[in-house]
Amino acid sequence: MKSLSPHPIYFGIRPIDIHHHVDTNKVYKKSKDFFPLINLLELLSNEFFIHLNLGDVKMIAKVPYLERMYKAGEEFKVHFNLEKIHIFDYISEKKIY
Repeated sequence: MKSLSPHPIYFGIRPIDIHHHVDTNKVYKKSKDFFPLINLLELLSNEFFIHLNLGDVKMIAKVPYLERMYKAGEEFKVHFNLEKIHIFDYISEKKIY
């Protein structure tokens, strides 16, 4: 596979495009499932911001509802909307994809 950049990259995705596995009624190109650990749950009106750790990578998922209450330290199955990812060159910070 040919590299798009000779430098390391940044991977970017908005919290709204990180989906909990129960969001099955949406149609988009999905990534494989990931199992990050919950660090913090924030209830904001009718939605949740879930702070997640996948190894050293920190991310925030915005989900409209939870089928049950989760606790810090639990796994939270997610996938990405691949149509909404952004890749940037680490050195120049220019968008590659």
